[in-house]
Amino acid sequence: NEYKCFTIDSIYAGIEKEIPDFLITEKYICEDGTTTLNVKENDVVKWYDTKQILCTGCDSVLVSPLNEQYYYVEVKSYYGCLYKDSILVNIVPLNSIEAGSDLQICLGENKSLNGAGEGIGAWYFNDEKIGDGFKINHAPQLSGQYVFTAVQDECKLEDSIYIEVLIKSLI
Repeated sequence: NEYKCFTIDSIYAGIEKEIPDFLITEKYICEDGTTTLNVKENDVVKWYDTKQILCTGCDSVLVSPLNEQYYYVEVKSYYGCLYKDSILVNIVPLNSIEAGSDLQICLGENKSLNGAGEGIGAWYFNDEKIGDGFKINHAPQLSGQYVFTAVQDECKLEDSIYIEVLIKSLI
């Protein structure tokens, strides 16, 4: 300066190339279901689907697609950079679960229960879990409704069969 003083200073300018993922890649909901899509820790500019803007400035949006559909979001990072991401919402048909046909078995007989569906399967009797998976071997002691569930993300479907346990046979 005019008094012959001299100083040095600096400024760091970084380039933001990416931010941590802010959306999961896909979700599963039941047919005729609804789900909330949300973004945390970023300033949401807008949510939209392929046809329209769903919400401007909202952290979350409630969607009810009739078919598998992509939803898109634009966010602004802490430093003001604009990023876009998408999420696929998959639809699980209500008729995609099958527990099988009703059965008659003899007391002590081991029976294979075969369910079909999407996701993670489990079998229940009187609200107690009797096995994990789509196919289990079980020796029912009591007659009643045996419930099969299939859970895929946010969709939980149920079907049941009636198993009659015969204590003695008629001769």
